[in-house]
Amino acid sequence: MLTYLIKVSQDVLLMSLAIGVVFAYLRSRYGLWGKRIAWMGFGLGILSGSIRTAVIKTTRIRNQYLYTTSWYSIVLLLFLIVILATIVFSIKPVRRAVKEKVLTVVNFIVPSCVALMVAFYLFLSLPTVIMYPFQFNLGDSGILSKDFLLRLAGWLITILLAALCTLAVDKLGSVLYKKGYRGVLVALFFIITGIYAFNLFTNLTYIVTPRNMIKPRELNSFLFKYVAIKAGNNREWYTYIAYIVVLVTAIFAWVESFIKKEPYKTNAERRKLRADWKTARRYSVVPAICLILAVLCSTTFVELNTVVVTEAPSETPLVVQNDFGEDDHLQIPLTSVDDGHLHRFEYVTPDGYHTRVIVLLKQLNTGNYGVGLDACEICGEAGYYEDKDGQVICKKCGVVMNRSTIGMKGGCNPIIIDYDINDTDILIPVSELIDNQKSFSK
Repeated sequence: MLTYLIKVSQDVLLMSLAIGVVFAYLRSRYGLWGKRIAWMGFGLGILSGSIRTAVIKTTRIRNQYLYTTSWYSIVLLLFLIVILATIVFSIKPVRRAVKEKVLTVVNFIVPSCVALMVAFYLFLSLPTVIMYPFQFNLGDSGILSKDFLLRLAGWLITILLAALCTLAVDKLGSVLYKKGYRGVLVALFFIITGIYAFNLFTNLTYIVTPRNMIKPRELNSFLFKYVAIKAGNNREWYTYIAYIVVLVTAIFAWVESFIKKEPYKTNAERRKLRADWKTARRYSVVPAICLILAVLCSTTFVELNTVVVTEAPSETPLVVQNDFGEDDHLQIPLTSVDDGHLHRFEYVTPDGYHTRVIVLLKQLNTGNYGVGLDACEICGEAGYYEDKDGQVICKKCGVVMNRSTIGMKGGCNPIIIDYDINDTDILIPVSELIDNQKSFSK
């Protein structure tokens, strides 16, 4: 359960704030047109995100990083357009100098760009979140098992809380705008969307800088060192700062709800004025809960969810050389791995990578072995361990492997490699380990 509380919170909590403040900004500043365009952007995001999920699940796209780079760049471009247009056309001399038709066009383009930002937020984030339940690999357990239901609960709780947070920020911002604090909502919009844009920029640098796609090389090196690495390693702070900003705004709304004197003519009008402030106070509690969850998910929950494993050390396989004196293949005697337990073998490649291979006799007395890397495409080089019940479990996400699928592609299974097996040994080509060496660290 904690695993998916942590994962989903990292994916959706910051996004929920961004979408909430966008809805408040569009509905308050652009009226009925803003409300319609906001929902159009939301619907487009749900549709495109669902389609992208289906494509990712069924199709292996070559050079995926090129598509991802384009999507991130489009969102950042839309953000810059909105920022510049809003700043320029907020200057009174500019507004007086341009024609009414120009302002009409601007008032169409800016909210459209903002709505497209919402669509891209969902387009980029939804596939990861939707795919999580398909990764609930529980071995031989079914969907009614305790483990599955707990993981599903963690997934659902975080999504529902994030959705409630979106609604809360929308309501809070709308009330402040209605009460005359338009500058507060505009500032909130730019700060939150700015934080989210910087988060996307950090993701972008993770993709492009290792491939040296930015010129000159000095700029590429600077971005890699100070954005991709330093800023990326403290990404949880983006969420913290965004929620703190919202909480400060919520506290401001609380204080103003008690001290602001608003004229009214009838008691019914007075009750309506007070009801707006009560709505702001009521919804301001939700971001506080989400901030607490975000902090817990990057501190206490991570500690509680960390599996401390005491396992047997890696074994050293026999390395057979070819006629040129080069390492050719690993030779693992069947007699050393025929006890039905998980065995791990390590080989250091010429480039210094510590690669690991696991071997498991899937069923005693069958000769059916599972062979793969001690790493997977989802959880990286975390690897696997065997518990006291003989279950093979991923160290990082806690998924229980189905022993019969070890050595097959998909899910959190070990990365598959080519190997041969004869009457006495398992033979693993060294070339396979060199080809997959970057799945491990040096």
